[in-house]
Amino acid sequence: MTSILKTEKSNEPENGEQFLRNQQKCPLCKKNFTISVKSGLLKQIKKEMRFPYAHLHVHGNPLHAMLCYIDNDLRVRSIKIIKSIDIENKN
Repeated sequence: MTSILKTEKSNEPENGEQFLRNQQKCPLCKKNFTISVKSGLLKQIKKEMRFPYAHLHVHGNPLHAMLCYIDNDLRVRSIKIIKSIDIENKN
């Protein structure tokens, strides 16, 4: 199910870079979140035609995530919920 509430390009760059912002409602916890992707990354993805692009938004207690698929129109077209998360950082 697609849940597109609002998509906008920020006119106020954060750290000198613009973002694409997209409001989404988590199907699991029902909270609204702003999905943000740097415009530089989006330009690279568009150039390489890497769609759908998977973007992970981790949140909540208990911890869960929305796996958002962004299409070539830069809209979130699909969301999958991930309930099992294991983060490992070995150096």
